[in-house]
Amino acid sequence: MKKHLLIWMIVLNSLFVTGQNLVPNGSFENYITLPCSWINSQSDFSSAMQNWVMPTLGTSDIYSTLVASSCFANCNSTISSFGNQLPRTGSVTAGFCTYGQGATNDYREYLEVMLTTPLISGQAYYGEFYVSRAEVLQFSTNNIGMYFSDSLINSPIYGPLNLVPQINGNAVISDTIEWVKISGTFIATSAAQYLIIGNFYNDLSTSVSSITNFNYPNGYYYIDDVSVTLATGINNINDNNFISVYPNPATTHLTIQTNNNLPYSVILYDIASRKIMEKEFVNTVTLNTETLSKGIYIYEVSDSPDGSGGVVKTGKVVKE
Repeated sequence: MKKHLLIWMIVLNSLFVTGQNLVPNGSFENYITLPCSWINSQSDFSSAMQNWVMPTLGTSDIYSTLVASSCFANCNSTISSFGNQLPRTGSVTAGFCTYGQGATNDYREYLEVMLTTPLISGQAYYGEFYVSRAEVLQFSTNNIGMYFSDSLINSPIYGPLNLVPQINGNAVISDTIEWVKISGTFIATSAAQYLIIGNFYNDLSTSVSSITNFNYPNGYYYIDDVSVTLATGINNINDNNFISVYPNPATTHLTIQTNNNLPYSVILYDIASRKIMEKEFVNTVTLNTETLSKGIYIYEVSDSPDGSGGVVKTGKVVKE
């Protein structure tokens, strides 16, 4: 078992021998102007930040050490009612809400950017970004993820986008001092050209922890250093039937099988991105689908037993 684990670690490390970052302005250092206050609209954000936009009506924010210390948006000032966090690199960072009420229940904020080149279908990619929790908001959350879209998302809503992220942080992140990396690998299934970052799940499907002294009943995170790069090595694994999912369509059961004896987890979602079931397994697992309603479901296999690792396979399955 240790020998297999060592070999697998070498394979995983080889995935991260990557090329150019496909995310322009991944550290938010290229700006048009730096706001002193919070962002009030999509146009406010677009007129201040280069490359990045807001895909919904939820208003993500821009923070900097370069604005006056009396500004809300000075990330090194106690004036900010959200917290105090220096950018991980440079002088600028961004922030967004991941949980709680705002203009609506399940209020969400997102960031969206057009990649420098579209993804190549069938190719493996590695994505990562860093977050730090704003300390005076009530909740720490999980479900901060990356979704890759074929087209620009511009939705007039304040709630969660009904999308299943290819990379998702399943662990609740409570650190308010250090920057925490969220990362993963995935196989592109289309020539996606847009990246959206945020929480794509409703409050009921989001795990949280709470503090007792807070200013706002929300979850909020600063974000910095976003990157997406081509990963090498994983394609051969995928081409060699590294993970098999069958039967599809399914009636009473769905089996997920790998060609090794390492730990994995599988999550099954409905078309509305609600988590239906989750199982940890080694080599093979069979999900009971007999009581599920007919329709389309989405499975997600991660390379760690608790789902906190990278997504190594995702796809659709039909329940008949």
